[in-house]
Amino acid sequence: MSIVNQPHRLVAAIDFGGSATKVIYALHEQSQTPASLVMASEVIQVFSTRLDCGQAQIVAVCPENRAWVKLGQDCWAVGHFAKRFHAHAGLNQPKFERAIYKTLAAIWVIQQRLQLPQQFELSLSCVLPPNEYADRDRVERQLQIVLNQFQTATGSIEVKLIQFDCQPEGAGIAIHYANAVNGDFAMRQIAIAMIGHRNASVITFNQGMVSVFKSSNLGFIRCLEQIEQQTSGQPPERLLPAVVRWIASKDERAFNAIARSTHYRDEEIQQLVKATQQAKADYIHALLSWLQEAVPDPIDEWIFAGGTTNLIAPDLVDFFGNHISFHASIEVPETVDSSNYRHRLSDVWALFQYACSRHLQHTA
Repeated sequence: MSIVNQPHRLVAAIDFGGSATKVIYALHEQSQTPASLVMASEVIQVFSTRLDCGQAQIVAVCPENRAWVKLGQDCWAVGHFAKRFHAHAGLNQPKFERAIYKTLAAIWVIQQRLQLPQQFELSLSCVLPPNEYADRDRVERQLQIVLNQFQTATGSIEVKLIQFDCQPEGAGIAIHYANAVNGDFAMRQIAIAMIGHRNASVITFNQGMVSVFKSSNLGFIRCLEQIEQQTSGQPPERLLPAVVRWIASKDERAFNAIARSTHYRDEEIQQLVKATQQAKADYIHALLSWLQEAVPDPIDEWIFAGGTTNLIAPDLVDFFGNHISFHASIEVPETVDSSNYRHRLSDVWALFQYACSRHLQHTA
């Protein structure tokens, strides 16, 4: 086959986050100029007639906000488009159950962005929590089947999965850190904790070998759920931006946008402040207790990453002192981080770089 006729090869790394699906991608021949894609995490099965109805109302909207996929007779709305059908983020479901639809939707969006033909090749990397890592073979088998042909808003797509690599959450951080410190990695005991919206996980390395590999449900959603129980009419998705602003500033005005009462507004805001203070303290206590139980051995350095880490960084420093660092000093280039997700992309960005190096080795 001549070089001219070789199919396009897409290299992508995906993180099925609880608050957002995050992807770093590039064409194989353009791997030095990657881009990022961030999609809402909602997924819901819908009737095909409802897809047609929804599409008619969102002409000229970017593809990541109108994504759906069809497998056989089953149709799934994904991301922002799924919100039109009152979808939820599935935070209490295993990530792999929705990973297939999120992957297909992301691949379609990327195909639209890069103006790829309907047929192309894919080298895909992804991450799963340690307690779902055993499902990696199932994810690969399903993707091998469904990527062969699936329907989208712009027609059928046929993708050949030429490489698949599934790593536990934090693997990108670990690989980057190990390369940065070189031989020192095998001489120290390192713990990498990923604190996200849906879950928290930890991996420890003793002389370069994995010694602890655990997950819990202690994502930041647990803090928001406690606030929800102590306030009126404030679901987690409504609370999240206000709570984040309050934690960063301690300014009560952070809750102005979500206060619902007309006559008792100040009282409601004080209730939100008090509930947030208590919920955050309880959440930090539960998280630190779990980490101590999960990692009983002495650790030379704790590395924290994930979307929740920056919110609770002062509490982590107070507890771990000098034995702590954040995000393995990974900086995602501004040219890649178009959504300004910053350190929330650290793990998947490092995984993408590792995937590119492996892909080049296999195709050399």
